[in-house]
Amino acid sequence: VEIPRYTATDTNEKQRLIDMHELARKYFRKVLMESSLAVTVRDYVTRRGINDELAEKFSIGFAPDTWDSLVGFLGTRGYSATEIEKAGLALRRKDGSGLYDRFRNRLMIPLRDQHGNTVGFTGRVMPGSTEKESAKYMNSPETQIYHKGRLLFGLDLAKQAIKQEGRVIIVEGNLDVVASHKAGVENVVASSGTALTEEHLALLKRFTKTIVFSFDADA
Repeated sequence: VEIPRYTATDTNEKQRLIDMHELARKYFRKVLMESSLAVTVRDYVTRRGINDELAEKFSIGFAPDTWDSLVGFLGTRGYSATEIEKAGLALRRKDGSGLYDRFRNRLMIPLRDQHGNTVGFTGRVMPGSTEKESAKYMNSPETQIYHKGRLLFGLDLAKQAIKQEGRVIIVEGNLDVVASHKAGVENVVASSGTALTEEHLALLKRFTKTIVFSFDADA
């Protein structure tokens, strides 16, 4: 049996990735709350029935329709282009001249682990987006801190409710979790469009052995 060895460097890299995602979370949140670029997005969030309390609870934000505003912001905070790219928050230009933001003109929902650390994002494209063939939802790529087969959206907020209710409800989408909290049902997590894995089940088993599936009714 090969035992994986971890070094202080591994730990430092992971912590810098977590810190970078936390900064990005605050940045997207501030843009949604205060930027003139997000006026129509604030209206959209209200129309979706997401009030200020829910938006704050899930730290919903907005990635503006610009090429490199997040890259520039993180650069001023001491993060290198290599680190930002490695975090999955930016992509390298085809000519190799620099980076551009992975998420643009999207409603941003932080993906948090069971401890509440932001480890990635889901971005929902805004209605009327000029980007052709844009996927409705875009998730962060797999990184050193984000593995979609291990993360259940909303678990950080649902842990106590799961224990109290004695069961967990699994839905497909992140916004389904937000809607459930709005209705007062908090023992809910989302598999975020990915298949339910053994690692998901092992994680849930810490809190309950009763699972209720409430997936979309499509084929």
